[in-house]
Amino acid sequence: MNELWRKAAPWAAIGLLSAVVGLAAGSSQQLEVVVERAELKWSSTGRLLGHLNRGAPLERLGGRGGWTRVEVRGWMWRPSLAQSGDQYSVTPRRENVRAGPNGKILGSLVRSVKVSRVGTQGRWFEIEMIGWLPNSAVREVAVVEPAEEESVAAGEAMSPVETTTLDSRDMTIGRLAESVEIRREPGGPEITTLPQGLDLAALESRGDWTRVRVEGWVPTAAVEAVSDGDATPAAVALAPDQFLGRRVTWSLEHIALQTADEWRTDFELGELYDLARSPSGDRQHVYVIVPPTLRDDFEQLSPFQTIRVVGTIRAGRSALTGNPIILAEEIVR
Repeated sequence: MNELWRKAAPWAAIGLLSAVVGLAAGSSQQLEVVVERAELKWSSTGRLLGHLNRGAPLERLGGRGGWTRVEVRGWMWRPSLAQSGDQYSVTPRRENVRAGPNGKILGSLVRSVKVSRVGTQGRWFEIEMIGWLPNSAVREVAVVEPAEEESVAAGEAMSPVETTTLDSRDMTIGRLAESVEIRREPGGPEITTLPQGLDLAALESRGDWTRVRVEGWVPTAAVEAVSDGDATPAAVALAPDQFLGRRVTWSLEHIALQTADEWRTDFELGELYDLARSPSGDRQHVYVIVPPTLRDDFEQLSPFQTIRVVGTIRAGRSALTGNPIILAEEIVR
C-alpha cells in the first residue's frame, strides 16, 4: 500500500485495479533503448509517432509478436504543445523530448502526436505517452536500490522524507471507501458527490487533501454551454455547433504565430493564425486566424502577452486538436 496516499487521503482505501491498461500484475519493467535511433509507433503496424535515441529510459507495459509496448516519459517545450481535450498535441513538424527541462534529448515526436501532461516546471511540461518498439531496440535495465548513507549512526532508523506531493511516476490507482464530495480546491466549494467504490487516481496532496483524476464518458447530447450568452473559449469547445458565426470578444494570451499546412484542414493552406489561450482558469487553447490587415499587429506581440481580440467563431472545435477557431476582426487596445 502506498504510504503517501494513506497520509494524504485517510478517507480513501487503496485497492489496485484488477486491470490497468490491460496489464497483468508484475508485468512492468524498466527498459532502455539500445539502438542509435529507434522508431516509436502507434502499433506494430501503425503510424510513426517519433524516434527515441540510444539510452532513452522506458517502462515496459506489455508486448506481442516481436514488439514491446512501452510508456515514454520526458519533458517538452510548453509552446510546442496545443491542448486537445485532456491531452496535448505536438504542433511543430518535429519536437524534442528531453530528460528534464532543457535537458538531454531522449528523442523526438512528430506533429499531431498526443501526449498527457503529468507535471509542469516554468515553460516546460513533463509528459507521458504510450507506443510500440521492436523487441530488438530495447533491453531490460536492472533496478538497483540505493544504499543507505554510511554516515547514519549504527542502529539509527532513517526517517521518511516528508513531502506534500505525489510523484507522478508513482501515481496510485485507488477506490473510494465511502461517498464523498469532490471540491474545486482543498476545503473549497463542492462540485458534486462521488459514489463509494469509484476508481480514481491520486495526482498530488496538500495536507489532508488529495487531488484526484476521475475518467469517464457522457453522452455528447448531454454536454452544453453554461448559457447562450456565455461564449467563453471553453464553452465553445464543449458545444462546438452552438456558437458558429457568433461575434465574440476574448481576452487571450498570445503564444506564437504559425502558418497552416496540409494537416490543418480547418484552415486555408498557408493561412496565418495565432496560437493563443485563455490567460486564466481553464487555459483553453484557441486558434486566431490573422487577416492581412492585422498581420503587423500580431507580429509585434511578445510571447504570452495578453490581448483582447474581437472576432467571429469559424469553428467550435478544430479537427486536429479540438480548439476553437475565430477569425480576428480587430485587437481592442
